[in-house]
Amino acid sequence: MRRVLSFFALSALLALTAAQEAELSLKRIDAVDSSRINKDQWRIKGYLNEPSGNITQTIGQSGLVAELLDEADETLDTAAFAPNDCRILARGKRVVCKTLGSRLTLRQSKPPKSFHVASHGRANGFYRISGNFRRVNFQEDTVVSPLTVELMTGELMFSDTNTDCSIKSRRMNTKTTIKCKPGTPVPTIAPTAAST
Repeated sequence: MRRVLSFFALSALLALTAAQEAELSLKRIDAVDSSRINKDQWRIKGYLNEPSGNITQTIGQSGLVAELLDEADETLDTAAFAPNDCRILARGKRVVCKTLGSRLTLRQSKPPKSFHVASHGRANGFYRISGNFRRVNFQEDTVVSPLTVELMTGELMFSDTNTDCSIKSRRMNTKTTIKCKPGTPVPTIAPTAAST
């Protein structure tokens, strides 16, 4: 009986530890704010660490939602991928989600040396992530940095904010490009149950 209880306690501890270490770490968030309708766009690139290794299965069952938010946590754009918009490839090592104008890819990868990931005997929970979202119309007239991206699938939510941003306006201020990379760390929260 004591062994059974010890096993359950160890399992709960490992699950809690994995949840605490799961994180989204973006190297860049770029947004292009155009004065023309449906000509806004945004891009992301970085890493997703989800030690349980179940995220591809969850995306295949629940789909995926990606949101871009501004400094005031106002939603600029939401891209929703239904389960049938996402293809699970290479035995779960790669996911490609596509809708009109939007594409998000997760690809299993080894963590870079600068990214400290504790191993729990499984190396299949670390992914490179990239996304391109075009033909959108931002919900706010002016994009205010820093920028935040939230990813939601099933009951999990991942979030990252890039605070070191540069802004360039072109074509007589009809097109503004905001490029953000990691800067001063913003407190992050482990994945939580997505609100229903």
